[in-house]
Amino acid sequence: MPYKNLVFAKSSGNYVELMTSGQKRYMLKTSIQHIANSLNDDRIIRIHRSYLINIEHLIEFSTQEVTLSNGCILPIGKHYQENFISLVLKCPVLM
Repeated sequence: MPYKNLVFAKSSGNYVELMTSGQKRYMLKTSIQHIANSLNDDRIIRIHRSYLINIEHLIEFSTQEVTLSNGCILPIGKHYQENFISLVLKCPVLM
């Protein structure tokens, strides 16, 4: 799966659910941190202890949540707010 099709990843216990732009879901037995390290791309951003998003699928955001291209609204964790906003403002994809 090319990760440009990845909309978000959600941690669920010992598994990570990957949601694609084609509305396909994949479950992997791994950690969200392992996914983040494996992808190692500036477009993949951690927004919550349970969520990673692909910034190319970001439609809108506030300091508390993001709306993605598939209509999902996900929370931004307080610990991740400052870093998220900083990264979004620097991202050439959104400019």
